[in-house]
Amino acid sequence: MAKKPTPKWKKFEQLVHKVQSALAPDSEVILDDRIIGSITGVERQIDISVKKAIGQFNVLIVVDCKDYKNPVDVKDVEEFIGLVEDVKANKGALVSAKGFTEAAKTRATNSGINLYRLVDAENKDWKSYVTIPMVCDFRSLGEGNFIVKSSSIKILQEISKQNPKLVPIYDQEYRQIGTPLLLLWSKWNKREISDDPGTYTSINLSTEPTFAKSIDGHYEQIKIEGKFDVIQKLFFGELPLTKVSGFRDEISGHLVLSGNSEIITDIINVIEVENTWPQNTVA
Repeated sequence: MAKKPTPKWKKFEQLVHKVQSALAPDSEVILDDRIIGSITGVERQIDISVKKAIGQFNVLIVVDCKDYKNPVDVKDVEEFIGLVEDVKANKGALVSAKGFTEAAKTRATNSGINLYRLVDAENKDWKSYVTIPMVCDFRSLGEGNFIVKSSSIKILQEISKQNPKLVPIYDQEYRQIGTPLLLLWSKWNKREISDDPGTYTSINLSTEPTFAKSIDGHYEQIKIEGKFDVIQKLFFGELPLTKVSGFRDEISGHLVLSGNSEIITDIINVIEVENTWPQNTVA
């Protein structure tokens, strides 16, 4: 005989039990518990109970799970308050798949009942879209200006007719090592230039002797200094979580996660950040 599939509401309870067990690893977390009511004298079904002995005290927390299509209303909260009182629980908590109405939140808050929404970024039945606030800090070099110094008037006159960013630069062996622009970018990529936002002047682009080649083929020693801006762009947005499992406190809005919860964020799309996130530029 084929085994009946587990009802969706039962899977919801099992998932809540799994999350609660992770949150209280040193407690006894029981799924589908039975406790005799002290007021009614009858056996009460408890979706999840959390029990822990603290010194001479036995602490009882009862959790009720609501896998409804709509937010849980005040009537369900009041029924649960009766259950909490009947079994003399120290604390009661309702966990909903779709949240709670404002009336339900007010009634629960006034009665000391905690309200949570199940958060799971992977489960297809109760998949949650969860994000965390994120600031992306982009630093870049401005266009930059370059000053070439030399004792040779002739080489300076020749260089003045060229784009100073693109003048070929040579080392002591007269091997071309780049241009002023490339030397600047090389120092930037090697983190030899501060990335603090602001304007920088008289930055020597090479600690080794450098040379420029004249039209007639002679090499003359030069010194290159750069002036440039470091530009900071701050982008503010929300980064989706692709893996997270816990509860969202419906009153405070805070996430409740276990200490060993694995949280994985989505990949940061730089183009999307620059095109869609609000920005503040500092230079």
